[in-house]
Amino acid sequence: MNEPIKTIIVDDDPVSIAKLSDDLKNFSGIKVLETATSIEKARKIVIDMQPDLLFLDIEMPGMTGIDLLQEIQPEIHPDMRIVFYTAHDKYFRNAMLISDFDYYLLKPYLPEELSAAVKRIQAKEGKATIEQLLHKIIREKRFVIQTVTGIKSLMHDDVVFFEFLKKTDCWHVILSDNQHIQLRPTIRSKEILAITPNFIQINKKNIINFVHLSEIENKTLKCKLKGHPFDEEVSPRYYKKMKGLLDVL
Repeated sequence: MNEPIKTIIVDDDPVSIAKLSDDLKNFSGIKVLETATSIEKARKIVIDMQPDLLFLDIEMPGMTGIDLLQEIQPEIHPDMRIVFYTAHDKYFRNAMLISDFDYYLLKPYLPEELSAAVKRIQAKEGKATIEQLLHKIIREKRFVIQTVTGIKSLMHDDVVFFEFLKKTDCWHVILSDNQHIQLRPTIRSKEILAITPNFIQINKKNIINFVHLSEIENKTLKCKLKGHPFDEEVSPRYYKKMKGLLDVL
């Protein structure tokens, strides 16, 4: 008889933990050893218990699940299976699309999605080392873009916005440290928007990074970015599309 798959769940929401724990009881080969709602407890029990399977929430107070995984990597066995488990689709979908290696579940998950993940784990499909997993995640957070002087490697979150300037007839990228980098004239808006769903076009000359968005005023449709003197209007054409992307309540 096969040994049960020793499992730990890390999630700052006790309700989510209770649901996942209950749902995993439907799978005879899964045994939940312990759960954690804090990074501190998660760090300890994962290192001490060395589970076969870890359900890891991404958005945790004080540290992301990805950061935790990077930190404890030297102290956990490389065959540990990771299921990223998150409600924050907008921020992490690109990073989580790593089904070549391990898996992700978007809360609230459907029963068949959980079942598919568990079946693949039980069948030992898509196995990868922790090093491979982290390498892919880190790579997905970074992109390379052509500038007028060469090739520049950038982190997604370092980009505040892109601006198309008529005087140069090309796009410029403005970074969080206030660097202004001129891109190659051949780069078009659709290529910028394809980098990550967080890059959102607000008018013909501006593409913002959603993670830096502070507010959009109702009357003027002025778009403001956190910590930056950005004061551009969202055109009505793009505003409707933006609301759909951002799931505005």
